[in-house]
Amino acid sequence: MMSTKNQKSGITVVRQFYDLAAQDKFDEAGQYLAPDIILRETTDVPFGGDYHGLEGNAELMGKITSVFNVAIEKIEYLDASDPVVVKILARFTSKATGKTVEMQVVEMLTVRDGLISDIDIYYKNPSTVAALWPR
Repeated sequence: MMSTKNQKSGITVVRQFYDLAAQDKFDEAGQYLAPDIILRETTDVPFGGDYHGLEGNAELMGKITSVFNVAIEKIEYLDASDPVVVKILARFTSKATGKTVEMQVVEMLTVRDGLISDIDIYYKNPSTVAALWPR
């Protein structure tokens, strides 16, 4: 018998993940991540690279949240089936300086067996995010 989670469409899984993350319920949001998830950040940002597994997700989130407060201003879900595409208007605020930049971010999420198994992340202008990173 399939679990309820496995019966959910990819876009439903992704929406629930982002709904929880937007409420800072990261532990609950984590239930939607596959244990072997891969997160792919552009190398044009200081925290760029590939992050593997739940530990990699925690490492990436730790790097980002140690430097920035990140707020999602607007989110749009595009059901391309596989992957699900999420278009985000995000606000990055430097914890050190208070400087802020708003940026369009597109994430492509692959859902496998009811869990997010891959997130490929694209910034409209990664150099503006990188400029807020401490030197």
